[in-house]
Amino acid sequence: MSSDCFLSSNDERNCGPSRGPSGIVRVSECNDNVENHLISCHLSKQGLNESQLILARAGLFNLPREECQKMWICYRHRHMLGRFWRCSKVTCQYPEHSGEKKRVKEREVINLQMAYDIQKLFGVTVPLGSGSFINNIFE
Repeated sequence: MSSDCFLSSNDERNCGPSRGPSGIVRVSECNDNVENHLISCHLSKQGLNESQLILARAGLFNLPREECQKMWICYRHRHMLGRFWRCSKVTCQYPEHSGEKKRVKEREVINLQMAYDIQKLFGVTVPLGSGSFINNIFE
């Protein structure tokens, strides 16, 4: 069993403490209240807890519970993918959008199903809450 941040192989230089706490914690034990964060990201209908949100933003969908319990995360990545994540919402994050780069409207965000579909179709991880162009293509 490894007790390293599961994101350290991709982003080791950014592993570490955040907002005071240091060390690592099991992803399955990430259970801070993210309700207000989901509301601010227009994701309140997704019904996610903190660990599900972190895994989805990391591009890990439908992981078995046993796998999640074996995974560890540092506080910096926990906060970067969890309730302290912020999107610039400057341009659309959809991989195949080749149109003019427009500032996305606030409520047009990538939800859980869209993030899953984008990863499955294009092999690209787009974080939940990122800007979406869905309504912009019809303007």
